[in-house]
Amino acid sequence: MDTGTAAGPRPLTRTTGPAPAACARPAGHAPGRGRNGRPARTRTPDEAVRRTQGPYLRHHKQPHHKKEFPVPVHVCSLIVNARQSVPADGNYHLVRFPYGDRESYDAHGMHNARQPDGKTSAYPDTRSGLIWPAVSGWGSLTAMIHWEAGDYTEVRDQFVRDPLGLAGGADSTATEDHARTPGGQYRAKHHEMFVHPGTPVALRVRHNGSRAASLVHAQFKLAIHT
Repeated sequence: MDTGTAAGPRPLTRTTGPAPAACARPAGHAPGRGRNGRPARTRTPDEAVRRTQGPYLRHHKQPHHKKEFPVPVHVCSLIVNARQSVPADGNYHLVRFPYGDRESYDAHGMHNARQPDGKTSAYPDTRSGLIWPAVSGWGSLTAMIHWEAGDYTEVRDQFVRDPLGLAGGADSTATEDHARTPGGQYRAKHHEMFVHPGTPVALRVRHNGSRAASLVHAQFKLAIHT
């Protein structure tokens, strides 16, 4: 094979002849048009993904997302800023809340003066501390309790079903005790349990002082998830 001369390698030269023909288009095909003569269409990004991943998607089905519906929640939210005396007798006492426009929120009528058992209450009687669940469900109970400074060394609080014995007898839960700290005592609590119409729930407190102590603010809320 001749690779050059004594003077050095031969320069590469292009073979003479006709230039390669351009890729021929089918008859009737014009630039910017498809094979059928209609205007060509550019694929959207989604179409490109389906075209390239189609076989994968066919063999790996995507999860089916169930349509979600809002879960009904029945809420009663009570608040009181009036001073409320708690006797120094070692017993638990219901925290009482006003009716009507002095409530925080009660769209479902769970804290009405006219109560489900036919009795009528007037704040600040003991019945004004009752929330009557409108429906059966999972109840989320929350409370806030502010004690004025006193001679007690401990305060306690708890939630209670049927505290007045109107539906089978009192059943307390989420009892907590707190040692006194300097000044007033400011407590918040939360508990969850099943609730049912006809069985009221309430918040009650006690202290171990030698004389009456006062609550200066309280909140009590029930949210029922059905």
